Amino acid sequence: MLAVVGSVVGHQMSQVQCSSLLELGRTSPGGRRLPVGDGPGPSETERLRLVRIVICWCVGRSLRRSIGLGDATIAFMGLFPKTILMATMCVHSIAGAAPNVGPDPSPTPMGLATKPGIELDQALSEARASRSPVKRAEALRNVASQLSTEGRIETALEVVREARAVAESHLPEAELEAIQSAELEAHLLQTAGRSRESLKLLESAFKERMRRGEISDAGDDLNLTASALFFLGEYDFAAERAYAALRLAEDAELPAVKARASYLLGMINRQLGRHEEALELFRDAVAAADRADNPTQRQQAINEEANMLSYLGRIDEAIERKRVALDLARELAVPAHLATCEHDMGVLLNIKGDLDGALAAFRTAHETFGRLGMLREASVSAGNLCSILMEFGQLAEAARWADRAVELARRGELPTEEQYGLSMAASVAAEREDFRAAFELISAAFDLDRQAATGETAAAIEDLKAQYEAERRQTELEHERLVRELELKRERLRRRTWFAAFVVTLGFLALIAYLYRLKIRANRTISRANRELETARAKLDALAKTDALTGLANRREFEARLTEETLRSDRSNHRLSLLILDVDHFKRFNDRYGHDVGDLVLKHLAGVLTGSTRTLDLPARWGGEEFAVVLPETDPHGARVVAEAIRTRLRTQPCHVDGHELPVTVTIGLAGYSGGGADELLRRADEALLTGKRAGRDRVVADSELPPASAWPPDRGPE
Repeated sequence: MLAVVGSVVGHQMSQVQCSSLLELGRTSPGGRRLPVGDGPGPSETERLRLVRIVICWCVGRSLRRSIGLGDATIAFMGLFPKTILMATMCVHSIAGAAPNVGPDPSPTPMGLATKPGIELDQALSEARASRSPVKRAEALRNVASQLSTEGRIETALEVVREARAVAESHLPEAELEAIQSAELEAHLLQTAGRSRESLKLLESAFKERMRRGEISDAGDDLNLTASALFFLGEYDFAAERAYAALRLAEDAELPAVKARASYLLGMINRQLGRHEEALELFRDAVAAADRADNPTQRQQAINEEANMLSYLGRIDEAIERKRVALDLARELAVPAHLATCEHDMGVLLNIKGDLDGALAAFRTAHETFGRLGMLREASVSAGNLCSILMEFGQLAEAARWADRAVELARRGELPTEEQYGLSMAASVAAEREDFRAAFELISAAFDLDRQAATGETAAAIEDLKAQYEAERRQTELEHERLVRELELKRERLRRRTWFAAFVVTLGFLALIAYLYRLKIRANRTISRANRELETARAKLDALAKTDALTGLANRREFEARLTEETLRSDRSNHRLSLLILDVDHFKRFNDRYGHDVGDLVLKHLAGVLTGSTRTLDLPARWGGEEFAVVLPETDPHGARVVAEAIRTRLRTQPCHVDGHELPVTVTIGLAGYSGGGADELLRRADEALLTGKRAGRDRVVADSELPPASAWPPDRGPE
């Protein structure tokens, strides 16, 4: 019945202009037109009732447009004295309040919040000065997070985008920072009311989290995506993402993710009017938040549980749960949450009839909303304070709060809240029997409503145009579909003729392809076996030519190469020299330090030989502690230079064993090839080596320095 009354009054009032309302004020209850200049006018009671009817209509139209016809009927109950004020307060604070489904809101200061200090600006400069890209991105992200808590959302967005750019330009080392920066940017975009822009960032972050196996963070991203879709009014898609997060949380046993997903699903059901289902989901969120030891999520879920209880008319239970939420909000010391709970408590206490408690709660909430710069909430709480003060008969104070509500709404460009404030001001004026002022205020509210209705009409026209275009396009598509079906039938008849031939051809080609693949596979197997055989053969050749301890050529390779070089020298008269080296007093290394140290000495000498010779030279281990170096294209003078370089390098680079330096010296015998074959060259070099050892070791002796009557084999003498 109330819905019908509200609709009829709203329809009738939409047919009259502001001037008609004044004329209506000059009409008697029976409908007789009263003279303007003389005759009895309407009674004060009738005029007051008229103003209240107009107020109810304005508020009802506003609420019907913003939150639905069902809630608007509450406003039309204002046909009874003062009921409109309490009903509107309830709708604004409980039904009309924006739900906290996204990340914890950071209040945006719009003239009420205090300015932050210079610490954040200094931290930003230090972050940009960091040399490490990962640390720079992390520091910038932290600064952006702190800026958001100060309410500087746009600045925070600029900083976090800078952090993401730094991280993405230094992948993969800064991959995690890139993901976290994208998530924070999505959080800030939602806080700034730009939820659609956050969807692409969250989708990318979710995929990266799943790829990295970070299931908990992936669940958080799903919940943030559901939150963004909720704010966009896309409840089906929001529920789909929230249920996906819920399944992920249950499979991986993630109570924090489950709490958030249950909370979001509760908010979706609340918006769709399914209050019983929403109540159960909020209770599930409370239980999950308890398991996750997340007091913030628990407080939010209990707060919404209380709101659902109030929707269902269970006011006593709602007040009890709201007290629990209020106590938790005090413990958490989050001003925005605490103020919201205080305001909701004021609403419930007012419904219960505790006007003193409601007045105190609204005052506390309004102070906090004002300090945080939350203009919408501050305006509504000011209007609610006006309503309570009217109940107490404090009309002057109520008028000041109504003006405050209008001022805050205008500052925040909030037309619905401005209408509410104007309606409250008009009610105060009517109570004070200042009907002209009440009429002017209602006219202002009516103008706002008419502007909104004009915008809605234009939007409706655009929607109709879009619908017409969509239907026209659908008709064209249907026509094109029918044409294509006819063409397909004709084509199908033609294809049947060739189908058998096609199948046979396809089978033949498949057989050829199969045989070809078999051939390729066999060739690959043979090639792989050949490569493995060649590799094994190369390894065997290397093992046959290389000394296992030093990595140099072994004696077999040395003799073969020496023979080859002497033959080449005989044919082409190329220069050729040979060095034979022997470690001085090598037996002492083995006796004093052990054979392991002796092996280290030999390896050290092998390294010196490799570093002191050319690529075309051949250093080799001849046997035991004796080494040889074949020097093609080198005369005896050049060979002596090489030999002296080896001795000098050994003196300047001693062998290091367990932190100790072991001096190593060698005696080198040198011989230049002048014919006679490899054995003759080897004999002369060895004789020069023995001569050097008899002369005191640690020296280079050439065969040209030997006495002419040397005998073979000579006495090798002591080590």
